Amino acid sequence: MLNHHSKENRQQTSPQNKTKGLGVFVMLSGLFVLLLVATFASVGVFFSSSLQSYSRDEFLDESNIHLTQQTRFVNFLFNNIRDMNTQMANSNRFNRLISPRFSEDLTLYERRTELLGIVEPLQRSYSYVDNIVFVSNDQFSVGTPVSRFLSIDQDEFLDKALYELAWQDEDKMVWLGPNFHPIFSPIRENIMILKAYRNGLTGQPAGMILTMLNPDIIENALKEVRIGETGHLFLVDQEGALVYRPQSEELDFTEAHYLLAYQTLSEALASGTYDYKTPLAFELNHHDYVIQAEKLLGSDWHMIAIADTRQFTILVRQLQETLFVTLLVAAVILLPVLLRITSGLLNPIGKIRDAMEQYQSGERKTRIDGHFSFEFRTLGDQFNTMADQIDQDFQRIESTTAALREREQELESFNEELEQRVLDRTQELETTNSYLEESLAQNEETQAELLVTQDELERSLDDLKQTQMQLIISEKNAALGQILAGISHNVNTPLGTVRTSASYLMQLIEDLDTDFSGGQLTRKNMANFFEKARDTGDIQAKSLTRAIELLDQFKHVAKLQTSTDRSSVHIEERLEELIGIYRHIHTHVDFQLKITDVRMAHIPDDL
Repeated sequence: MLNHHSKENRQQTSPQNKTKGLGVFVMLSGLFVLLLVATFASVGVFFSSSLQSYSRDEFLDESNIHLTQQTRFVNFLFNNIRDMNTQMANSNRFNRLISPRFSEDLTLYERRTELLGIVEPLQRSYSYVDNIVFVSNDQFSVGTPVSRFLSIDQDEFLDKALYELAWQDEDKMVWLGPNFHPIFSPIRENIMILKAYRNGLTGQPAGMILTMLNPDIIENALKEVRIGETGHLFLVDQEGALVYRPQSEELDFTEAHYLLAYQTLSEALASGTYDYKTPLAFELNHHDYVIQAEKLLGSDWHMIAIADTRQFTILVRQLQETLFVTLLVAAVILLPVLLRITSGLLNPIGKIRDAMEQYQSGERKTRIDGHFSFEFRTLGDQFNTMADQIDQDFQRIESTTAALREREQELESFNEELEQRVLDRTQELETTNSYLEESLAQNEETQAELLVTQDELERSLDDLKQTQMQLIISEKNAALGQILAGISHNVNTPLGTVRTSASYLMQLIEDLDTDFSGGQLTRKNMANFFEKARDTGDIQAKSLTRAIELLDQFKHVAKLQTSTDRSSVHIEERLEELIGIYRHIHTHVDFQLKITDVRMAHIPDDL
């Protein structure tokens, strides 16, 4: 019946074993693929983060390089124009020609001709300077090239708005973004640079020098600059207006980008903490942008580098795509291999496990018979050998167990007889011991009660003595503490008065010394000093006398308390001293004493 049950159990568990084997295979395959995916994902995240950080840092380094180069170039233009203005300002001939006071012997035409002979060579020496115009405030203005301004009347040269703008700060050159002007640049937009001019000979305001800069030179310098995929440079004036921006269809940037970039820079500058070294960021249309800026020399214009942060993730996306393809190829290659390996492992393992379960359920004739690989065939042979050995051992155990049962029955009968004899003898001994133990216990109880009563009486007497002594010591300590607190308070009061009066006396002495050192000491001051010093001394003397009296009273009382000699004491004086001390302690209690002349001989500690 057992064998029949085991066969049914084996038939029922066989499909389960197959299901388990398939589950183990799926689990192992999934774990391996997950491990592979996790490994590549970790590597991808690491390299993605590193590449993104590297791309951002690379942009910042490259933008700093381009900003420095192009800013130096524009500053070079500025320095050239400033040097050109300085040459004219340092020319005595130029200053004489623009002043009628020093050129009365020349006609207006001669003055203008000679003045053009100074200005026009300067304008021709700088290819990027379209025009140089000296605008006078006394109807004597010239401009180069000559052909450009021959038809311009003198009164048309003076643009009051530009003139006032130049003279707002005569030490500063004013830069104006590219624009048309009906007189100075009617054909194309030019960058205007204004500089107030003061005659070097007379020191009087003489007009302004207006330099028209060709914007193409800045455009040619900036239009080919690229920082990464989308990064580039643009130039804005002090109002945030665009001086230059690259015109390229490859760059997806509008004026809104440049306006928001300048607003971000302006806010950082307004905070007072921006150092032109830290990159700034802003968001537009759900995209992030990063900028860096550099201020131009001698103006409030800024050169700004801008880039879309999406360019930082290009390499990251490429790496992610590569990782995805690699994972897909690895999965396609490895899954069939895993299937083959797992199948070769699960089949023999499942058969060995089924045989072990059958053997465990009672089918001791179960053996493993299969064509496996060498490792699993060895494992099956070892299982069969172990099963044979267990069967032999089991048979020996059964025969030995039968012989042991017979011997146990004989021992049980002998033990029962021996236990009965021991039980009878034990009862006799227990009866005798019980009588003796009762007698001894009564004697011990009586003796113990007497000892306990004696110990309790002795402890009670010791406790009473210790309690009495502690009460006496506590009362003395409490009284002494109150006396010391009262004495300390009442002694500190006169001593505080002495200290205050001493400080006041030192102040009087310092004031007297100040008057004496300054030669302002008078008889009235001396008399006033002696009067206040005398009053202060009286206060100190009274306070010290009061403190000494209190200390004497305390010393006298302490001496009487510590003396062990028998002496005669006047009761009324002794009580007056004590009440005097307690009166300083308990100021809210009114003490009254009325005693006749009583004396007694005593030892002070008895009082």
